[in-house]
Amino acid sequence: MYFTDKLATLFAVEKLKNLKRQLKLTDSYEFKYHRSKEYVKEAFFKVAKNMDCKFFSLVIKKNSIDPTLNYGECLGYLLNHTRNCLVSDTSSLLIIIDGEGSDRYLNDIKKTLKKSVSDAHTEIRYSNSKNDELIQIADMISGLVYEMEGGTSKNNGKQALYTKIRRFYRGLTRNAV
Repeated sequence: MYFTDKLATLFAVEKLKNLKRQLKLTDSYEFKYHRSKEYVKEAFFKVAKNMDCKFFSLVIKKNSIDPTLNYGECLGYLLNHTRNCLVSDTSSLLIIIDGEGSDRYLNDIKKTLKKSVSDAHTEIRYSNSKNDELIQIADMISGLVYEMEGGTSKNNGKQALYTKIRRFYRGLTRNAV
């Protein structure tokens, strides 16, 4: 997921905070797809489909990756394949990585990103999803893609956002090839 405008990023975070209040959730509530109740997901996706951002999601079952492969190398390959499409319209880039995971995994990713994205205007940092609404948005969208691709969806208002994701993905795929 990426925002081409810093103001749009701030609006998205504010929309998520407002949604927590509307649903009478605590400010510390963490949107996590596989832990959220259906009514929370439904409300979330009604808000998310109107966010001014673009989605690109790859859902990878980490446990199905050959353990001899370097996670960072896999990410580097994917990043190089999609990089020009994702960041062509931005002058600076902030990459936020969910800080959950093994140290080896996180170090592999950060090392590869630093090599792949050598631009002086790029910042890479880790963030805890509990304190970062942007990571929570990415988690919810990735969970939606995983569920919809697996055919287990109960829909509940998710189709509109999923269609938006698929349209962007098809455009990205055409541009990336």
